[in-house]
Amino acid sequence: MIAGSTATRWSAFGRAKPDRIAAAVTKVLDDPAYRSAAAKVGDSFREAGGASTAADHLEALLG
Repeated sequence: MIAGSTATRWSAFGRAKPDRIAAAVTKVLDDPAYRSAAAKVGDSFREAGGASTAADHLEALLG
């Protein structure tokens, strides 16, 4: 899962102003910890079967 991982940043919708979004994007792009965490999330997605498996599960849910 992505939620709760260190690969994400969270901001309340009502507080999402351009300067805050820019600061968050800059933080994510400049901090190597985010790249590392995102790589781990990507690895877990691939280990679970990747995009095609996710699509198969979604299609099964939709009937």
